[in-house]
Amino acid sequence: MSPSSCLIAFLLVELLVTHPAWAIKKLGQPIFGRAGGDDQTVQQTIEDLDDEWVARVEQNSVDSVMELYDDQCVYMPPGGPSATGHTAVEQLMSWINGVGTVTKTIEEVTRMDGSASYVYHRGNFQATNKNGDTVIDGKELIIWKKDGDSYKIHVHMYNKNN
Repeated sequence: MSPSSCLIAFLLVELLVTHPAWAIKKLGQPIFGRAGGDDQTVQQTIEDLDDEWVARVEQNSVDSVMELYDDQCVYMPPGGPSATGHTAVEQLMSWINGVGTVTKTIEEVTRMDGSASYVYHRGNFQATNKNGDTVIDGKELIIWKKDGDSYKIHVHMYNKNN
């Protein structure tokens, strides 16, 4: 595991241990272990942004996808080095040019601090090419960073199931 992966994993565990009320959101239950409109708004925002990511990938538009990433983004694909910053991450995004469809399921949305400046989501995804062949089938962890009234992807890490 890379140093960046270790750090992210450590920080997530630390937050979940020290702030269990923010812990896990299961589908159909209140987010962050508490009821409240603000938490539901954050969850809906993340789900909407994730849907937007899918739509942009399916349009095969790297430039459009990169608008959803913050300037200091970190991209951690399986089997290769991490990339930091828009220019480096964009170079690794060429895989989306051949994507036909993307199916994603968010399993958890969790705030990482009290003001929801950082929120992570984890889930499963599958991408197929235009012939319908699976090109990626895996799990992901995305850390979203607050950007005005919305969020941008700050860290995007995924693996492959096969």
